[in-house]
Amino acid sequence: MPEATRTLTWRTLLALVLVPVLVAGGFLWGTWNAGDRLHQVEAAVVNLDEGVTIDDQFIPLGRQLSADLVDSDKEQNFSWVLADEAHAWPGLASGRYAAVVVIPENFSAAATSYGNDDPATAEQATIAVHTSPVAGVADGWLGNVLANAASRTLNETLTKAYLDRIYIGFNDTGKQFQTVADAAGKLADGLRQLDVNGPALVDGAKQVETGAGALASGMRTMKKETAGLPAQGKKLATGTKEYVAGANELADQLVAAGKGTGALAGGLNQFADGLDTYQQTMAAAAADPTVLGVECPYESEAECGAFYRGLATGAGAAAQGAGGLQSGLARITGPLNEGLPNAAEQKKQAKQLAQFRAGGKQLVSGTAQLGSGLGELSTGIAQASDGATRLASGLPQLTSGLRQYTGGVGKVADGSRQLADGLAEGADKVPSYSKSDRENLSAVVAAPVSADGSSGVVPPTTSWAGLLLALALWLGALATFAMVKPLDGRLALSTASTPTLLWR
Repeated sequence: MPEATRTLTWRTLLALVLVPVLVAGGFLWGTWNAGDRLHQVEAAVVNLDEGVTIDDQFIPLGRQLSADLVDSDKEQNFSWVLADEAHAWPGLASGRYAAVVVIPENFSAAATSYGNDDPATAEQATIAVHTSPVAGVADGWLGNVLANAASRTLNETLTKAYLDRIYIGFNDTGKQFQTVADAAGKLADGLRQLDVNGPALVDGAKQVETGAGALASGMRTMKKETAGLPAQGKKLATGTKEYVAGANELADQLVAAGKGTGALAGGLNQFADGLDTYQQTMAAAAADPTVLGVECPYESEAECGAFYRGLATGAGAAAQGAGGLQSGLARITGPLNEGLPNAAEQKKQAKQLAQFRAGGKQLVSGTAQLGSGLGELSTGIAQASDGATRLASGLPQLTSGLRQYTGGVGKVADGSRQLADGLAEGADKVPSYSKSDRENLSAVVAAPVSADGSSGVVPPTTSWAGLLLALALWLGALATFAMVKPLDGRLALSTASTPTLLWR
């Protein structure tokens, strides 16, 4: 079958050159410098974060991330707006918003969960980036990149704060190391002093042991001597009871004697008054002239005169005797009258007697309690004696233990000194960071790698250029195959040059 002839003209050659150029140029023109128009593209931020309260301080990290997106001043950035879910999703579906970033409710709680007491509860905070299916080719990609960039910035901020706390912890650890080292040094000094005073402690324990032996011996003697206290207490109670009964009986007798003495004093006073009257009467009769002139009716005158003279003399003697008797009665009744109490004193003495009897009852009751207490005292002394004996038998073990203890205290003191020195050395090795050092280290560790010269976000059109050129070359090759006639296989044996063969 004859081959079709296709003639290569200059129009054909021009078309072969222009087709790939036009295709590549059209794609590049449509996507080139798309970032210059990003300020015309809107993206929405939906902040659902509820925030978290830590140490009485409210932390709204979702609000902070939203502010980083909305207030960003980067050159290649969207026009970010805050929106709620009711407006964000319809705007994303219609293409009004090229992207929607959703910050969930637990964003702040998750982002700060690294500080929880339970490390197992720590979790990563996440955000959801949704791109519009009707947006431009680069818009969705750029929205995702910008949201991730804002998240990285917030991560760096949180990491800086976390690292700053770690560096502050280093400072606190160093101070605590020094405090512990000082305390260990004081402990070592105290133990060393205790080691020095250990022999004196052993000697004191030995003296206590000796004294305890003497105490046990004395308590045994006291136990023996006080064994009869209960019986003696009972005797004392019985004797006191009898004494009080006798005292009450004596008081009753004294009262009766007081009453008899009063009656005796009254009778003697009346007798003295009668004698006084008799004496006066006899004296008056002896001196009465009528009596002297009375004649004796029966006797002779001489006998009658003698009778009267004797009577007068006897009356005088009787009067003198009555006077002496009266004087003697006065000596008797005077002290009796002075000794007898008046009514007020009798009332007072009666009250005192009643108090005496009541006190006697209390004395009897107290003596009975004393007898009971003496029994308890005897029992307590016996128990104390047994305890003193056990104490004396246990003190030798204490003395032996103190000897071993004082020997171990020296070793503990040496170990404590080594511990104090080691802690002091460790405290010197714990790093301490100033505020500027903490800020610098936190910034470097939070972002240890930085890409210089990468300001903003570069759109993907630059990387697409090579793909578009390859596609254009493929289309040019296809058009060339369709428009240029195929070469005859026999030309491979021709001696003509390659350009000559291609021109045919």
